[in-house]
Amino acid sequence: MQRTERHMKEHIAAGALIATSATLHLVWILAFIASRSVDFERFLSINHDAGLYSGLYGFSILFFILVFLITSIWFQNRDCSHNRKRFFEFFIFSVVAFVIMTIPMVFGLSLIS
Repeated sequence: MQRTERHMKEHIAAGALIATSATLHLVWILAFIASRSVDFERFLSINHDAGLYSGLYGFSILFFILVFLITSIWFQNRDCSHNRKRFFEFFIFSVVAFVIMTIPMVFGLSLIS
Protein backbone atom coordinates (compact mmCIF):
# COMPACT_ATOMS: atom_id res chain seq x y z
CA MET A 1 0.00 0.00 0.00
CA GLN A 2 1.40 3.34 -1.05
CA ARG A 3 1.27 6.16 1.45
CA THR A 4 0.46 9.59 0.12
CA GLU A 5 1.16 12.73 2.07
CA ARG A 6 -0.76 15.92 1.67
CA HIS A 7 1.31 19.07 1.40
CA MET A 8 0.37 22.71 1.48
CA LYS A 9 0.34 24.26 -1.94
CA GLU A 10 3.47 26.28 -2.53
CA HIS A 11 1.76 29.48 -3.61
CA ILE A 12 -0.30 29.47 -0.39
CA ALA A 13 2.81 29.02 1.76
CA ALA A 14 4.66 31.77 -0.13
CA GLY A 15 1.70 34.10 0.22
CA ALA A 16 1.42 33.40 3.94
CA LEU A 17 5.13 34.04 4.57
CA ILE A 18 5.19 37.26 2.60
CA ALA A 19 1.92 38.52 4.08
CA THR A 20 3.02 37.75 7.64
CA SER A 21 6.37 39.44 7.10
CA ALA A 22 4.86 42.55 5.54
CA THR A 23 2.22 42.75 8.28
CA LEU A 24 4.87 42.63 11.00
CA HIS A 25 6.58 45.62 9.40
CA LEU A 26 3.27 47.45 9.10
CA VAL A 27 2.46 46.91 12.78
CA TRP A 28 5.73 48.26 14.15
CA ILE A 29 5.66 51.22 11.76
CA LEU A 30 2.07 52.12 12.70
CA ALA A 31 2.85 51.73 16.41
CA PHE A 32 5.94 53.91 16.07
CA ILE A 33 4.04 56.64 14.23
CA ALA A 34 1.20 56.45 16.77
CA SER A 35 3.70 56.90 19.61
CA ARG A 36 4.90 60.13 17.98
CA SER A 37 1.59 61.63 16.82
CA VAL A 38 -1.50 62.10 18.97
CA ASP A 39 -3.66 62.69 15.89
CA PHE A 40 -2.53 59.41 14.33
CA GLU A 41 -3.15 57.60 17.61
CA ARG A 42 -6.70 58.98 17.64
CA PHE A 43 -7.10 57.85 14.03
CA LEU A 44 -6.10 54.30 14.97
CA SER A 45 -8.43 54.25 17.98
CA ILE A 46 -11.49 52.80 16.23
CA ASN A 47 -12.96 51.55 19.49
CA HIS A 48 -12.16 54.11 22.17
CA ASP A 49 -12.43 51.53 24.98
CA ALA A 50 -9.70 49.41 23.36
CA GLY A 51 -7.72 52.43 22.25
CA LEU A 52 -4.85 52.24 19.80
CA TYR A 53 -4.90 48.46 19.60
CA SER A 54 -8.35 48.27 17.99
CA GLY A 55 -7.15 50.07 14.88
CA LEU A 56 -3.74 48.47 14.95
CA TYR A 57 -5.20 44.96 14.94
CA GLY A 58 -7.93 45.91 12.49
CA PHE A 59 -5.55 47.41 9.95
CA SER A 60 -3.08 44.56 10.34
CA ILE A 61 -5.77 41.93 9.72
CA LEU A 62 -7.03 43.76 6.62
CA PHE A 63 -3.47 44.28 5.36
CA PHE A 64 -2.60 40.61 5.92
CA ILE A 65 -5.67 39.42 4.00
CA LEU A 66 -4.99 41.83 1.13
CA VAL A 67 -1.30 40.94 0.80
CA PHE A 68 -2.02 37.22 1.22
CA LEU A 69 -4.63 37.23 -1.53
CA ILE A 70 -2.47 39.26 -3.92
CA THR A 71 0.68 37.19 -3.39
CA SER A 72 -1.03 33.80 -3.43
CA ILE A 73 -2.80 34.71 -6.68
CA TRP A 74 0.46 36.08 -8.10
CA PHE A 75 2.42 32.91 -7.30
CA GLN A 76 -0.33 30.52 -8.39
CA ASN A 77 0.86 28.17 -11.15
CA ARG A 78 4.44 29.43 -10.76
CA ASP A 79 7.46 27.61 -9.47
CA CYS A 80 8.37 29.18 -6.12
CA SER A 81 10.86 26.53 -5.06
CA HIS A 82 13.87 28.68 -5.94
CA ASN A 83 12.54 31.49 -3.70
CA ARG A 84 11.76 29.44 -0.59
CA LYS A 85 14.95 30.46 1.16
CA ARG A 86 14.41 34.16 0.37
CA PHE A 87 10.83 34.07 1.65
CA PHE A 88 11.95 32.44 4.88
CA GLU A 89 14.86 34.88 5.31
CA PHE A 90 12.45 37.80 4.82
CA PHE A 91 10.20 36.27 7.49
CA ILE A 92 13.09 35.87 9.97
CA PHE A 93 14.28 39.42 9.25
CA SER A 94 10.74 40.71 9.83
CA VAL A 95 10.42 38.93 13.17
CA VAL A 96 13.78 40.28 14.35
CA ALA A 97 12.93 43.81 13.16
CA PHE A 98 9.53 43.62 14.87
CA VAL A 99 11.06 42.53 18.16
CA ILE A 100 13.76 45.19 18.06
CA MET A 101 11.46 47.99 16.92
CA THR A 102 8.80 47.30 19.54
CA ILE A 103 11.18 47.43 22.48
CA PRO A 104 10.05 50.35 24.65
CA MET A 105 13.58 51.83 24.61
CA VAL A 106 13.34 52.35 20.84
CA PHE A 107 10.07 54.26 21.21
CA GLY A 108 11.73 56.51 23.77
CA LEU A 109 14.52 57.58 21.43
CA SER A 110 14.29 61.12 20.18
CA LEU A 111 16.26 62.07 17.11
CA ILE A 112 14.89 65.60 16.92
CA SER A 113 14.65 67.57 20.14
